[in-house]
Amino acid sequence: MKEKGTAVRRPLLYDNGPDYFEDGMARFVAKGKLGFHDQSLKIWIPARYDFAFPFVDGKAKVGMDCKLIPHG
Repeated sequence: MKEKGTAVRRPLLYDNGPDYFEDGMARFVAKGKLGFHDQSLKIWIPARYDFAFPFVDGKAKVGMDCKLIPHG
């Protein structure tokens, strides 16, 4: 049961656990899209991307209108 006032974020699962923080940001998932939050769970970039790489030197590569292509 979620307590009133409790912040909840669904992390991007990566390497058998939640996403790593890079440049102080980690990726999260909301409604099938990716966004970024800081360690206090404050959203800095809303979830609007189909995919996003971690931040490196203050920038992150992101993708929109991506299509899943099965491998194999």
